Amino acid sequence: MTKPPPESSLEEAIFVGKVLTMMANRMVTELVAFSSWMILGFSAVLGLLLANLDTVSKFLEPTTTGMVVKLFAMSVLLHVVQRYLAAIVMAGAALGKELESVPPKNIDVERFTQKLEEATLWPTRYMVRWSNKKILAGDLAVGGRMHAVLAQVLAWLAFAQAIAAITAALFIANSLQS
Repeated sequence: MTKPPPESSLEEAIFVGKVLTMMANRMVTELVAFSSWMILGFSAVLGLLLANLDTVSKFLEPTTTGMVVKLFAMSVLLHVVQRYLAAIVMAGAALGKELESVPPKNIDVERFTQKLEEATLWPTRYMVRWSNKKILAGDLAVGGRMHAVLAQVLAWLAFAQAIAAITAALFIANSLQS
């Protein structure tokens, strides 16, 4: 375990954690909007394709529609995971903001972290347990770093979602027959 930072850097560690959380929150907010618009556009294209299947099927290879539906399903799954991760980051940022108005209390940190862990279910409990160990070891920026990592994972998922949408468009374009 890492040893606790000297008293002079506690404030700095807390500040770094706050900055990382707010950066992650901003990034997540933009990515969720982008991802939602992408799902909306993909849904509209797929809806038009399926609504006009009788007409469109004359111009498309038979397997194209099935592949596009599968890519859409993958895109929706990626979007759901993104929204889950976004909820974690956004809730953390909102909670941090709300806690700024609460005056610090003299609490037993070990007991407090234990109660936090007891209040969470699997799989979140493992994440809480891991961050609690880091906090008890003096790493007060762990929450901010975790939010930053989750935001970056969310960005990669949005990128994968974009690839799925582009791949679907390429499937449609490549299967067009005159």
